[in-house]
Formats: sequence, structure tokens, C-alpha cells
Amino acid sequence: MANTYNAPNAGRDSTGVKTMLADGAITRGWVVKFGTDEDHCAATSAATSIPIGVALDTAEAAEDPISIAILGAYVGTLKVVAGAAITIDDFVQGTTAGKTITAATTGYYIGVALQAAGAAGDIIEISPVIDPVAKA
Repeated sequence: MANTYNAPNAGRDSTGVKTMLADGAITRGWVVKFGTDEDHCAATSAATSIPIGVALDTAEAAEDPISIAILGAYVGTLKVVAGAAITIDDFVQGTTAGKTITAATTGYYIGVALQAAGAAGDIIEISPVIDPVAKA
């Protein structure tokens, strides 16, 4: 689903949502990082990927515009796609293919789980952190 909410580099957005261009297919609820340049985003590829936000739309192909909830700027809770079982109150982080997992000893927090995930693929609500914090 293409989105034209706010074209790349169109100016400041007080909602914390930025429209970027996808480097490839991205599913709503995936954690994203910068892609090929400042206008593009891609799904996180590992727990150590530096996350910039969570996809609010689905991009079916490269160059599709997609709305991103920017961590530290977005106001409100977010829905994310779990990559494994997650317990309520766990700190969470992005990992392979943009999924969210319980935070490990390395990587970047993106929030706190407000719901539990029983398995990979579950969609849960998180409270995003003010900004991604490296965990050593």
C-alpha cells in the first residue's frame, strides 16, 4: 500500500511520522533502519542494526513510499511483529527481517512490551523508548 502522507524531505512533521522510500518489501509493524540513503529505509537485519522506527504501512516493493513512526519523536504506542515469544514488560529490540524480540545483551532497545507474544508472527503493542539505546 503506497502512502503519500509526507514526501521524503518535505519538511518537519510534528507527529513523529516520516515518509520514506522502501529499499524492498516491508511489512507494517516491522522495525526499520536507514536504507541506501537518508530517504530510504530497510528492515532491520540483526539485533545490532540501528533502528530508526517502526513501519506504519506496508511497502510491497522497492521505492514504495512508507510511513515510519520515528523512535524518540512518535507519540503513542506502536504495534510490532514478534520474532519469537515475548513476555509482557520485556524490553524489546528489532532483529532479523524487521521482527521484534526480547532484548538481549547487545543491540538497541526500541520499547517495552505492553502485550505478550506467544510465538513469532504475533502482533503486539509496545511503548516505544525515547530513543534507541545501545546495550553494550
